[in-house]
Amino acid sequence: MKDKVEEAIKEYEINYFYGQATLELNDKWNYSVFKRDTIDNSRTSSKLNYTLAVVRENYIPEELIEDIINSILSKTNLKLRDTNFKFDYIYNPKSSIVCEVITIDFYQSTKVCHESR
Repeated sequence: MKDKVEEAIKEYEINYFYGQATLELNDKWNYSVFKRDTIDNSRTSSKLNYTLAVVRENYIPEELIEDIINSILSKTNLKLRDTNFKFDYIYNPKSSIVCEVITIDFYQSTKVCHESR
């Protein structure tokens, strides 16, 4: 899935990471991180939850958020989770710039067959 998401957002994002960002302090903090989050299991299905964090120095334009979401939804089989998008703020001590972070939650459903024990 990580490669499909990378393909979906590459026109919007130069710095894409899976799991955790590996930037230097003096780099510009404009990047995205995609990661697996949790797995919800039931008797008949499994839902793999993912999180995408988009980070921008100063401010994330609303259009960028919409473009990235729409691209992921159209180019992968991920769906948006029924959760609020969350904004956070981090400080880059090297550049003295505050960065805005939005986390967007997605999921992928699969049917599973659990054997009786």
